[in-house]
Amino acid sequence: MNFKEMMTSIFSADGNLSFKRVGSGVTLVALLVLAFISTMSNYKTPDYIFDWLVIIILTGFGGTAAENIIKAKQNGNTNV
Repeated sequence: MNFKEMMTSIFSADGNLSFKRVGSGVTLVALLVLAFISTMSNYKTPDYIFDWLVIIILTGFGGTAAENIIKAKQNGNTNV
């Protein structure tokens, strides 16, 4: 699996682009950039910004995972 296929599988659901996943991925990149800047410079990002970015990421990726589990169980797949 190359990088493009991996990114497509992460950000798509059943072949369609999932904006929840894309939004969570962009937020994750923003969080990593802010953490890097805070670590390497004297600028301190307020804690509430980190908290809200983490909440957005967990809600986006966690909500998508929960939807997939519920959808699989409704379709009769008990191996989830």
